[in-house]
Amino acid sequence: MTEDVGLARAQLAAVPWSTLRANGSPGEQVRDLLTTMLFSDDDAAASEAYRRIENMVTAQGDLSPAAPGAVAVIVAAVAERDAGDRNMGPALDLLGLTLAGYTARWELDIGTRGIRAACYREAMRGYWSLRRIAASTHDPYEYRELAAELVEMLDDEAANPQPDPPVRETS
Repeated sequence: MTEDVGLARAQLAAVPWSTLRANGSPGEQVRDLLTTMLFSDDDAAASEAYRRIENMVTAQGDLSPAAPGAVAVIVAAVAERDAGDRNMGPALDLLGLTLAGYTARWELDIGTRGIRAACYREAMRGYWSLRRIAASTHDPYEYRELAAELVEMLDDEAANPQPDPPVRETS
């Protein structure tokens, strides 16, 4: 008999973290930090994991190749309410920062394309879960507004997709 590990933990295991870069760090660190951020009962550890993962996945709006994997895990956690309720706020915040970002310029320069689009594709998988949170009348942690902002971002992108910025010409 197999143990039910939940959607987010299953997604953590499914992402090929060892093949992904995260703004100078190995992708496995993103996996480990996501695990702490989503599932830790230690508020200080979860907060520190959020701070570190934010700089690895979306440093100042520059998305790393690990960003779509992080989005997939967060969306899975949101869909099943897999993470602890108090851990959901940082997860939704990180999702928002990721959706506001663009493929890092240095990634474009080395030929990596489509990180932003991949993040949006992954986030759309959680669209109705985010809508459910946004419409909730029972919201002790006040995630409704944040979820509504994320739904608006997804709606805007669906109506008017934004490409990655053009690649710099080198001489």
